[in-house]
Amino acid sequence: MKTFQELNFKEHYDSQKDNLLNDFYIPALANSKKYRRVVGYFNSKSLASVALGLKDFILNNGRMDLLCGVDLNPADVNMVKFASQHPEEILTSNFLNELDSIEDEIVKNHVKVLGWMIANKLLRVRVAVKINKYGDLAPKGEGILHYKIGLMKDFKGNLISFSGSINETSAAWEKNGEEFHLFRNWKEGELIHLKNNLDTFRDLWNSQSENYKILEIPEAVEKKFIDLAPTNFEDLVFEKKVSKDDASLVKKIELYDYQKEARDKWFNNDKKGIFVMATGTGKTFTALGCLDKLLAQESQLLTVITAPTKHLLPQWENSIKKIGLNFDKIIVATGDTKWRVKLEDSLLDLRLKNINNSIILTTHDTLASNDFIEYLYNNKRGKYLLIGDEMHGLGSPYRKNGLKEELYDFRLGLSATPTRYSDEESEFLFEFFGGELYKITLREAIYEFYNPETGKSYLTPYNYYPYFLTLNEDELAGYKEITLSLFKYQDEEYTRQKENLLFQRAEIIKDAHNKFKVFEEILESIDDYSGLIVYCSPNQIKEVLKILAKHNIVAHKFTMDEKTIPMDIYGGLSEREVILDDFAKENYQVLVAMHCLDEGVDVPSASKAIFMCSSNSSREFIQRIGRVIRRFEGKTHADIYDLIVKPSRDKLDKSLQKFEEAIFEKEKERYKQIGYVAENYDYVIDLLNKNL
Repeated sequence: MKTFQELNFKEHYDSQKDNLLNDFYIPALANSKKYRRVVGYFNSKSLASVALGLKDFILNNGRMDLLCGVDLNPADVNMVKFASQHPEEILTSNFLNELDSIEDEIVKNHVKVLGWMIANKLLRVRVAVKINKYGDLAPKGEGILHYKIGLMKDFKGNLISFSGSINETSAAWEKNGEEFHLFRNWKEGELIHLKNNLDTFRDLWNSQSENYKILEIPEAVEKKFIDLAPTNFEDLVFEKKVSKDDASLVKKIELYDYQKEARDKWFNNDKKGIFVMATGTGKTFTALGCLDKLLAQESQLLTVITAPTKHLLPQWENSIKKIGLNFDKIIVATGDTKWRVKLEDSLLDLRLKNINNSIILTTHDTLASNDFIEYLYNNKRGKYLLIGDEMHGLGSPYRKNGLKEELYDFRLGLSATPTRYSDEESEFLFEFFGGELYKITLREAIYEFYNPETGKSYLTPYNYYPYFLTLNEDELAGYKEITLSLFKYQDEEYTRQKENLLFQRAEIIKDAHNKFKVFEEILESIDDYSGLIVYCSPNQIKEVLKILAKHNIVAHKFTMDEKTIPMDIYGGLSEREVILDDFAKENYQVLVAMHCLDEGVDVPSASKAIFMCSSNSSREFIQRIGRVIRRFEGKTHADIYDLIVKPSRDKLDKSLQKFEEAIFEKEKERYKQIGYVAENYDYVIDLLNKNL
């Protein structure tokens, strides 16, 4: 969040020279904690015009007071009084439509926004009606409230006010010829004007004016708004169910040429295959492009989109709505006890041909559950499509249970890193989904593929900084003992004992105590901590947070403990979504991640990462790098800091040195693979050769 002083507002705005929404209103609202407005006319379309700023305003726990003038006759005023006394009877009246000029479905959706804010005590609305010298309501035509004043306060207590010709309507902010003057409390010559505007608002709002009667919006209307409003604000503002009746209202996103090429290859491969595309290159929209074309071909289609975690499902839902798919129904089948009923209802609608298509969003674990599989088998009509996001996560013994060839007629796998630990698991996944069809490597996404809209590569270049350290004496003793035990199994490809010993050895390396000293060295070398993610193990997180606090760095942990379920306390968002939003706004400088932020989660504001621990999986490493090299406004490159425990060959008996080298060979290849793509390639390779 920025202060008003940081936003550098001008003294005067004119729609002939300025974009009133983008230059002033949206950034001002997004960074406000309090907004007071008195206007002659208001309609709820203005809320849609500033949806981006309004969302931030709500997440900032902002409060808005709105006083508007309405051309009411005595009968209208009587309706207000009647509604407050008989709330149940106002629900069928035209009061809301008359007050807000709501005439079509789009405007009704914005009434939901208004109602949601009122219901959640974020917005108070009062109506000012002109009265005559006898204190009676003035007859229609004898004057209305016509002030146009706005006052805003930011989180630091800075105040601004604006006054001029502009009403609180979408036409005023987007279309009309309008102008207004801006006054700031940190500018000495403007303070008196700001104070006058504030006094005018307070007098009107508190019914201290002799010329207007102030009417409260009846509590019953607030309750009606609650009935209309969804509980999730993000869905409320940006959700628009697209059906055959209103698909024309949504502009479809056009695929780029390379995405069309991938789509066409999938159709030419019997609608099966895998897109191996680096993070940030648009594999989600490419997949939805395939679905869009398939929906036009199939009269009855059920699409199941599965992701590794619930946290990724809202991203898919938003993308589906953004691209403008012509679907009949979408449900989320995971996370609550009602998903079985929702799924069964959706399948029944398809079977009875009440709808032609449906989209099911779920997780890999739910996909493999017996209930989910049974519902799909028992109600199958038409064709089924399975889109597997991060499809490498579907290869475990349990999750493979959900991959039924006879159930899914069409299959599409998505991953930047599709191979798994074992060749057998990878072979199964590639065979089920239909093999690799289209590929964009990490290097290509950084240096070769350019976004036609921005003229920049899809991913930002990065510098890679390996830091080398050794085990302490106690760790080394345990390490040597395990290595000696491993030596017995050197000729065996796999045993449970060998796997356990490798895990124990990896844990010693992962939690090496000397990493904390190196971590502090890295922190001291960084000038700006904003946008930093620290990946650590469960055993490291407490000390990492302690070190960050010692350096006065504002951090927040991001683990499996932070909730993914939308909650009223967060305005319908989940705890994780709020944390990521605060991180993007730099309310937190650092996220400390544990078992999270690997796959698919969008954190484009991140620009630096410190790897306190890593597995020997190149896939995990690349997934984590993908979190910090996505394009973001103002970001030109990313920095990756990797803490590497050097092999202890010189501390081992000669008989074990070769064995140790063989085990470490895969690790060394991973470091070189990441270094090869880095901007500082020469420095990295030279450093690796000297130390490894």
